[in-house]
Amino acid sequence: MKVTKILIVLVAFLLPTGCFPELISSLNPIYTEDEIVFEPGILGTWKGEDFSWLFEERDGESYRLTEPDGDCGAFETRLCRIGNHLFMDLYPEKPHPGEDLFMIPTHTFVKITIEGDTMRVSFLMEEPEQGVLQTGKIKAPHVIVEGRPILTGSTRELRAMLLAHASDAEVFRTTAGLSRANEK
Repeated sequence: MKVTKILIVLVAFLLPTGCFPELISSLNPIYTEDEIVFEPGILGTWKGEDFSWLFEERDGESYRLTEPDGDCGAFETRLCRIGNHLFMDLYPEKPHPGEDLFMIPTHTFVKITIEGDTMRVSFLMEEPEQGVLQTGKIKAPHVIVEGRPILTGSTRELRAMLLAHASDAEVFRTTAGLSRANEK
C-alpha cells in the first residue's frame, strides 16, 4: 500500500503530457509474455487522414512504432489477442540517459482490425465531461493526474475490462482508418 501511494504521488508530479492527452493509459501492460502475438503483415507504413504509422520489427515478438511525419517519438509495441480482438500495447521507448529522470512511462492500448490493406484503430479515450471512466461506463481502478486517467489495475484486471468492453462502440468510439502505403 505504501509503495502504491508513493507511485501515485510520483505519477502526479512527473507525468508527461504526451501527444494524445485524451488517451487512457495504464501503469501495467495488457499482455503477459506468453500472450504476445506477432503479425508480420503489420510491418511497413500505414497512412491515415491526419497521421501515418511506421511499424518495424524489433525482435520477432515486438515492433518499433513511429509517426514519420510527427513528433510523438517511438514506441515499443506488442500485439495481443483478448477474446477475438487484436490490441496493441504501446510503451514509449526509453529516452537518452538522463532525460527520463522526470518521466514515468505508461502503457496505452489501441484496438485494431486489419482487413487486407486497411487498418482500423479504435482508441480508449477519456473525453472531458463524457469519458467512459467519468460517467461510470467502465469501472476500473485508476487515478486522475492533471486531468488524465491512469489505470492502476493488474494485467489480468485490464484484460477482463477490455474483453468486457471490446465490442462496445461507446467505449472504443474514436476510430481512425489507415491504408497500407505503397512502399518501394
